[in-house]
Order: sequence, then structure tokens, then C-alpha cells
Amino acid sequence: MEQDNRNIYISLFIFALLVLAGFYLVFDKISSLRSDINNLELSLQISQKENNLAPVALPVNNPPTSGPTSTLELQPVIIPTAIIFSASSSVNLQPQTVLTITVQSVTKDAEGNLAINVKVFNSQSASYSAIQINNLFAIIDLEGDNQLPVNTTGQFDSIPPSNAISGNINFKTDPTGNTIILQIGSGDNLKFYEFNFVKKTYKETIIG
Repeated sequence: MEQDNRNIYISLFIFALLVLAGFYLVFDKISSLRSDINNLELSLQISQKENNLAPVALPVNNPPTSGPTSTLELQPVIIPTAIIFSASSSVNLQPQTVLTITVQSVTKDAEGNLAINVKVFNSQSASYSAIQINNLFAIIDLEGDNQLPVNTTGQFDSIPPSNAISGNINFKTDPTGNTIILQIGSGDNLKFYEFNFVKKTYKETIIG
């Protein structure tokens, strides 16, 4: 009888432990579920804040400025070129040699100022050379006299051996003109190039 009572107490104790363990597991599951719900609510709040961003302001398209004072119209037109030719150096510095000349660009501004950017290479002489660069360029006028440069910039009267000098040959042209025909070279080695300042292009052409 006493043994039976003891077994009953042990069974009740074990049952109580199992009930407590069950409560603990259920409570743990509820706590975990509550944490997941809180995380979900936080994610929803963040998502709502991201979706409620202020609308992006679109740029306002201002009407283009008209008239001759437009900044775009006042910008110089630059036409890059790849024109290369040779010419004899000046007799002012002996011995004479052959110089290589590259026309790198032609620029015209709104006032009609035309600048031909050139580079002269002295690669065949062991001494200083010179060249009268303004005699190698002219603007063709099909209805009158050809136009010669108004001035030049660059030390073309003293070109070191195995070196190069850069500078500009400057003309004054009609500000309203859209094209020019540029004569390059001298003697029987003349070449002619037509420049279009609207299309920003150039091409070799034939005169006569």
C-alpha cells in the first residue's frame, strides 16, 4: 500500500514537470511569435515611409533665348582638321630645309575673326630654321582679290632643330558668312579646302 502511494506521488510529480515544461514551450512560442509580429510591423512601417517619399521635382524647361545675344550663338565654331603639307624654310636662316606643317583646327567667332591653328616641325635640319608662315595661307574670294592674313602668332622665325612651334594665322572675315575657301601652300603645290561653319565640316575642293 505504501509502495503504491509512492508510485502515485512520483507519477504526479512527473506529470507536473511535464505540464510546466509544456507551459514553458508554449510561452516561448508565443514570445517568438510576438517578436516576429513586431518585426513585421516595423518592416511595414519602413516600407510605407519609403513609398511616401516626396515627389521628385522635374526640371523646368525655360524657353530658348532668342536674338543675337544668345550665348550659344556667341560661341566660336571650332573645326578640327588633319591637313599636313610640306614647305621650304625661309632663306633668312641657312641652310634651308623642308618643314612639315600641320593644320590642327580652324576657328571662327561671332565677329568674323578666323584663326588657323598650325604646328611647324623642324625635323630635317640640325640648326634653327624659319618660315614665313603667313605666305602659305589665303582666303579665296571668287569675285575679287584673295584675302591675306592680318597677323600671325608664334615664333616661326626661330624654330629649333628636332622641335616644333605652334601658332595661329589670323584673318578677318564676314561675320555672316557660313563658308570659306582656304588656300594652303605655295607655287605649284597649292591646295584648296572648303570650310562650312554651320555643319562644322571641311573638304578638299578644286578652284578653276
